[in-house]
Amino acid sequence: MNSICSHLAGDAIQHGFLSTGGAMHDLNDLLVPGSGVTGILAGTGGASINDLGQIAAHGVIAGQTHALLLTPTPEPGSLALLLGGSLLLGLRRRC
Repeated sequence: MNSICSHLAGDAIQHGFLSTGGAMHDLNDLLVPGSGVTGILAGTGGASINDLGQIAAHGVIAGQTHALLLTPTPEPGSLALLLGGSLLLGLRRRC
């Protein structure tokens, strides 16, 4: 079950959290460095998650609050495994 909730942290700023597989993940920890987004806000009207794992939320960019769509990307290791498996499958069919 995936869910999004908020928690009042010690800095008095509400952080968005994702709960999946029994673990809690601060959405701010999942941001890509250099993306320009400096924080995900939880107390600005809520957030939603769809079946693709995309999260609609509010975040801070250059000191301004904006609506955001956070889209998960596969880890490089997962992508390499997928490509390697596809290559082996193609070679097997050729033989």
